[in-house]
Amino acid sequence: MALPKLGVPEFYTEIPSTGNKVKFRPFTVKQQKALLFALQSQDLDLMIDCVHDIVDVCCYDVSSNKLAAFDIEYLFIKIRAKSVGEVIDFYLRHGSNNPCQHRQQYALNIDDVKVNMTQVEDPVIKLEADLGVTMKYPSFREITKFSAISRDNPTQIIEFVASVIENVFNSEDVFSEFTLDEMVEWVSNLPTTYFEQLIDWLTKVPKLEHTIEYVCNECQQSETVELKTLSDFFISA
Repeated sequence: MALPKLGVPEFYTEIPSTGNKVKFRPFTVKQQKALLFALQSQDLDLMIDCVHDIVDVCCYDVSSNKLAAFDIEYLFIKIRAKSVGEVIDFYLRHGSNNPCQHRQQYALNIDDVKVNMTQVEDPVIKLEADLGVTMKYPSFREITKFSAISRDNPTQIIEFVASVIENVFNSEDVFSEFTLDEMVEWVSNLPTTYFEQLIDWLTKVPKLEHTIEYVCNECQQSETVELKTLSDFFISA
């Protein structure tokens, strides 16, 4: 005789970039096991695939491949909160220049973590009177891999910028059909001032981030900790 089916709790949240409501459920023990394995492996591609899989399986009528990086990160921590608890317990410590070695326990409530969408930059960037580009939000795979590369590697930076250009336009046409190699070549030939405009837009893309301010119980010094990447929220996954 087959075992009885379990009831699955369902919850609602909003996709930050669109404001659309989405229904989701917690991840299962099997999916949590896969997540923990991916984290322990330190394999970046495996971790990215695992996060995509969890968002796809746990969110209804959502394709993670069509979401911005900050959308996926936000949905993931919401799923994580309903799966293993809304509070993440971890330890904070001073920077390397502080002689105090005290590790202070801190409880972070996931519901306090937001994506700031109040100052979204226009994706259309005019480079010249008759030339411009339309940018798109980086995907989770793109932004995660970009965060892992050296800022001293101009080739990879140019490739990343090229990957988030949706189209190039002038007064006569919109150019949206091109290969990544073709766009890399086009970006490589931009004047530095134009390239810096694209970089500036990328630095202002919405992010999943949270600021923690605390006073050390040992030395009484005030500290500020910035959580800026999804890996910061992976603690105690």
